[in-house]
Amino acid sequence: SLAASISYECYSVVTSGGKTVGQLVGDCVIFSPAVALDGSLELCLAKTSTVPVNPAFKEPTMSLKEVKDGKTTFSVLSGVITTKSSGASICAKVKSAGTYCPAARYTDYTSASVVSATSGCDAIASVSESIASSAQVLKDAGYTGDGTFLQAGATTSTIAPSEKVKGVVIGDDAAAGVASPSPSPA
Repeated sequence: SLAASISYECYSVVTSGGKTVGQLVGDCVIFSPAVALDGSLELCLAKTSTVPVNPAFKEPTMSLKEVKDGKTTFSVLSGVITTKSSGASICAKVKSAGTYCPAARYTDYTSASVVSATSGCDAIASVSESIASSAQVLKDAGYTGDGTFLQAGATTSTIAPSEKVKGVVIGDDAAAGVASPSPSPA
């Protein structure tokens, strides 16, 4: 499975000083207070037990996700970081709107001697290539839509019941326009 092939390098995206110094260890949250806050609040985010962690990243931290000029970065959040529930949650004081993510990092992540950790994800690259290839198959078969796909259970009136595109068959719910994936060949 894809999940089993994802190593900690896939999550190693937290940077400081241009070096990879940590990784994400759980789901991010978008914090967007409706009004300006007078003070900070404690934000605690759970670690995800299924995320493999680089053993060199011993220090819990919080990361701030930012997107600038189409580039996404995850930086180490400054300030005091604490843990709760025997380390299952990572907490930080926040006041500003942003996307915050639980992370782990090197104990020393700022000195000149810090070596950038290995990052990258061959498993995701492989899946991305497969998706691009499947998209090309659809285009070659005449698909001219806007690139959006139906979610399971969604309906549309634009798919003909007899239509079959490599890998996708319209099933018994064709009258409702529900697409169902065909079994992949062995």
